[in-house]
Amino acid sequence: MQTVRITLQQGVHRDKVVYKLLFNYSPEIHEKMKYIDYVRWSQQLRCWYIAKNDMLLANLKEQLKAKAEFIAA
Repeated sequence: MQTVRITLQQGVHRDKVVYKLLFNYSPEIHEKMKYIDYVRWSQQLRCWYIAKNDMLLANLKEQLKAKAEFIAA
C-alpha cells in the first residue's frame, strides 16, 4: 500500500478547536478511522477530525505510522 499524506489543518467545529484530517480517499485509512474512538467524521466540515490535543495527535500518528504521513498546514 502507498503511504497516504494526511494534512493537519486547525479548524473550529461546534465551538471547539480541532485538527481537521485532510487526505485523498483511501479505503484502508477510512476504515481505520471509523474504529479509533477519538476520531470523528463531520458532515458539516466533510472531513475526519480530532480535538486539538497533542496527546491524541501523537497517539493517532502512532496508530497510522505504517500507513500515513502527517503534514502540518
